[in-house]
Amino acid sequence: MAPSGYTAEASIWPIVERLKACFEKELTARELMVKCNVSIKPGALPDFSAVDAAWIRVASVFQTSSFPNQTPVGRGVATTEAALLELTVLRCIETPRGGVLSAEKETEASRLALADKQAMLAAIKCCKISERSLGAWVPFGPGGGVYGGVQEVTVGIGE
Repeated sequence: MAPSGYTAEASIWPIVERLKACFEKELTARELMVKCNVSIKPGALPDFSAVDAAWIRVASVFQTSSFPNQTPVGRGVATTEAALLELTVLRCIETPRGGVLSAEKETEASRLALADKQAMLAAIKCCKISERSLGAWVPFGPGGGVYGGVQEVTVGIGE
């Protein structure tokens, strides 16, 4: 439970909220929405439990004098703040005993993961973040009955 009367963070949070709304809109429009909707995850990597889910996570916040690169901050050097955000979609997949998927199931999981990636990119574009730099999209799975991907985007703060 959040303490009452605290002052909310005002530079990163509005970007994250806008991005969440765009992410939900794109997943829904493409008929890709997960069962749990899109959430905002705090801190370390979330638990990759076996439930369809999508989330946004602030992976790091840093100073930069050369956006989007994290740069050492020296005395008298003008810097701005930037945040590395991650958009993630996690999907469940039934794995047979022995864990080997059929070629058809692997193909369909790959196709769906790439469709999720496109929804992530569209959400970032829709969000109209003035200073942004796309990072890598990294697929994962289908180990442990889950698969999906993570899209990184670095955003300038203080827009």
